[in-house]
Amino acid sequence: NLPPLPPIKEYHLEFATFRHISLNQGGVPGVSVGKEEMSYERLEFLGDAYIETMASRVIYSRYPHLLSGQHSQMRELMVKNETLAGYSRAYGFDQRIMRAEIMRGEKTWLKIHADVFEAYVAAIVEADPENGFSIAQEWLTALWAPLLLKAGKPMDLSIADSKNELMKLILYKNVKLEYKMIGEMERIKGIQKYTMGVYLTGWGFENELLGTGVGQNKTEAGFAAAADAIKNNKTALPKAVERKK
Repeated sequence: NLPPLPPIKEYHLEFATFRHISLNQGGVPGVSVGKEEMSYERLEFLGDAYIETMASRVIYSRYPHLLSGQHSQMRELMVKNETLAGYSRAYGFDQRIMRAEIMRGEKTWLKIHADVFEAYVAAIVEADPENGFSIAQEWLTALWAPLLLKAGKPMDLSIADSKNELMKLILYKNVKLEYKMIGEMERIKGIQKYTMGVYLTGWGFENELLGTGVGQNKTEAGFAAAADAIKNNKTALPKAVERKK
């Protein structure tokens, strides 16, 4: 059930993606590049950065309620050599690697397989400057989907953007939205539970409670509070919106 493998649109980049540095002789007919460029090492360096950026973008947009430490742990799971090497073998990259040396050791092969995967991602982007990044991002997002579902439940997109939406509706000069904890943190069956409220000061209101939300951390509960205000507040919020117009 792997997502389709995007093609590399430039032959010399595809050639280099699967060429080990040990093959330091020869080249691609009709292509004039340095020997170093005719291996995956330069592409791997670039692909490593691309993959980390793409993983960060996915986590940032889909898991805004998680703490920064949880973001880092999730990204590490997505980009570590074991994960990338697994993808590399799943697509048969291990069978396409050209090398002159006899490689020994499981760790050596793990690193090579991961490096080739990183090189492939870089080659997609570099071969298509206009669309390559978005193509690779879409492909990796689909590839990471099962891993992400195991790691954590994404926040509903309507909730994930709720703080921004609430700000757009009513924020103005000298108008404040504050998120405050309501009561103490509770622990139910070993799971932390926080309740947050979002309060409005401005447009004729002083510390007016607009909505409340519950979550496993303050950030998640704050998003839920903003979503609750937008969906359910039928008194203060409509008045504030009207006064802003």
